[in-house]
Amino acid sequence: MAQTAAELRRQLADLQEEESNLKKVEKGLYNDERRKNFGKSKLYDGTKLAIVLVIIYLVIVGTFGSMHIGPFQLFSMDDFVKFLHAFSPIFITLTGSIGIGGTAKNIAKSIVESKKVVAGTSESWGEDAAKGGV
Repeated sequence: MAQTAAELRRQLADLQEEESNLKKVEKGLYNDERRKNFGKSKLYDGTKLAIVLVIIYLVIVGTFGSMHIGPFQLFSMDDFVKFLHAFSPIFITLTGSIGIGGTAKNIAKSIVESKKVVAGTSESWGEDAAKGGV
């Protein structure tokens, strides 16, 4: 009888451990699916990439233009600076929005991940963050 009770306790402990592992896997799959669906649209990602490429292009043109190398020998740095100054509010706004948006997303993500997200709720993890977490 003592062996049977010990075996039952061992089996119960094994079942509890297996149940715990299954819950962890289920929670991980659920959270991964929610994060995948929370991503930005392709249009947003394409726009962000285009903005970054335009900024890199302007930096390269300005750098080579200031050195007067090759096709940039007749480059007027004064005209280039005037051009940048005319569009500086747009550039500042766009680059600032990319930086602030990325920072806000990372902060919200870290807040949500620090909280226990309950599997089976109908709210997205972004809504949980906005409400102060679960």
